[in-house]
Amino acid sequence: MAVIFGTKGNDKIKGTPKSDIISGGSGNDLIYGDGPNGPRPPFPGESTHSFEIRTSNLIQGGKGNDTVFGGYGSDRLSGGDGNDWLYGSGVLDGKPHAYLDESDGADTLEGGHGKDHLFGGGGRDLLRGGHGNDHLDGGTGTDTMTGGAGADVFAFGRLHAQAKLPVLDKGDVITDFQDGVDRLDLTGFARIFNKPVEYLGQGEFTDSSRLQVRWEVQGEHTRVEVWAPFFNNPGVPSGPNAYIDLIGVHTLKMGDFILV
Repeated sequence: MAVIFGTKGNDKIKGTPKSDIISGGSGNDLIYGDGPNGPRPPFPGESTHSFEIRTSNLIQGGKGNDTVFGGYGSDRLSGGDGNDWLYGSGVLDGKPHAYLDESDGADTLEGGHGKDHLFGGGGRDLLRGGHGNDHLDGGTGTDTMTGGAGADVFAFGRLHAQAKLPVLDKGDVITDFQDGVDRLDLTGFARIFNKPVEYLGQGEFTDSSRLQVRWEVQGEHTRVEVWAPFFNNPGVPSGPNAYIDLIGVHTLKMGDFILV
């Protein structure tokens, strides 16, 4: 394990292939938790045993507008003050998302103060935006997100980095969604399917060839359901193929969504 401290200036810090503790200090820092050369997930066809990742980095960006890549293990990232960009997954040769998201571990990302952007990557991640108007994207895996104070945006809908197929979120949880303040960004689905997202409110799905979103209260939580049209089969969908759970009973309106 290495313990690495940045300076008061703008640092570029590279971790080691082992578990590290990194503090960026003041300044606008660029931090690679695992360094630019791994460890990395296996390429398709390579033995997974040769590339087993057991690192777990603890990284604090500190003051300033920092960009932090945690690595492919189960990492804990804290942005601190400033407008930070936190990535739970790794980076190799300066190319984020170059490997299978499923190889990433369960990360904890904490934005802190400022307008932060949090990207969980693969794994069952925990994202906390903190103070400020934050952007949270859990990535693949079943994630739990807390926006914190401010008007936050929770983003869904993306392509798998390797397979180039849509990733459908099932079971992501938002703990503190604020009606009329926070928003659910579904424009990723619209870009992938090249279709507008139709808002149905509490109405039922109507056509399996259309990209649609609806919501309903289920006990002590509110479920947001998405139907994504993989095939142009005729008929009415029997249920969603993606969904997000909001803790608590909510009354959502079209303005709570970003659809275009």
